[in-house]
Amino acid sequence: MISDLTARRLASNWHDGQSSPLYALLSTGAIVRGVGEEIANAMYVNMDDEDNYAELSLLLDYVEFNGARGAQKGWGCLSW
Repeated sequence: MISDLTARRLASNWHDGQSSPLYALLSTGAIVRGVGEEIANAMYVNMDDEDNYAELSLLLDYVEFNGARGAQKGWGCLSW
């Protein structure tokens, strides 16, 4: 399982803009409705790129493992 910091970094690479579910994960740690679909769409587009697909697969596993949740305290303190 990837860490919160890695999930945040991956979300920063793959979000579809400031109103997207992955942006919510990036900025607050919240896992909201539609995040799985956003990741799955990116996986579909990148199915021929093994590295990108693997990265997205790890992010999807993280989201599915943690489930829906609100903003996480201290999330903004995670830095890379």
